[in-house]
Amino acid sequence: SDGSTGQSISVDTLGTYWLIASNICGIDTDSVTFYGYVQPPTVFLGNDTLLCDGISTTLDAGSGFLYLWSDGSSTQTIDVSAQGYYTVTVTNVCGSISDSILISNETTPVVNLGNDTYLCQNAIITLTGPSNATLFQWNDGSTNQTFDVDTIGQYWLIASNICGSDTDSIYITPQINLPTVDLGNDQLL
Repeated sequence: SDGSTGQSISVDTLGTYWLIASNICGIDTDSVTFYGYVQPPTVFLGNDTLLCDGISTTLDAGSGFLYLWSDGSSTQTIDVSAQGYYTVTVTNVCGSISDSILISNETTPVVNLGNDTYLCQNAIITLTGPSNATLFQWNDGSTNQTFDVDTIGQYWLIASNICGSDTDSIYITPQINLPTVDLGNDQLL
């Protein structure tokens, strides 16, 4: 169709291309039409994600491809809630490309300051918030994970993270003096 006489031509524009081929046995003709450009595949599953327990998210690999997920699925989207790496390979006539995402799970903090207790004379009790919390609010306004108690009273903590919050309180009863022991004077038997 372009007037050349070689066995092949390179095509980079839309349109209809035809070829007449002949040998001593005869002539044959065929044509092909290019209607549009196909872009190489692209895929982005998003940034690594933190999910609260019991919550799921949909991973979408984009439309117009053949799909192969790390779990063997071949659909455009999959729903995930479990922690782990998820990978998809998308393919079209221009090739293949892959992307992965890490899903991590988190739980709501559970605050447990323990049972109400006594405070011995000159003693300090250290109360500790849950390790998976990112924010702490004690009854006095402090925001550390731990709180040192050296006086009687009621103490409470609100601890939270991206998944929610929890609270607990503890009552420290009046100080108890250290025990004293007096066995009397030394004696002869």
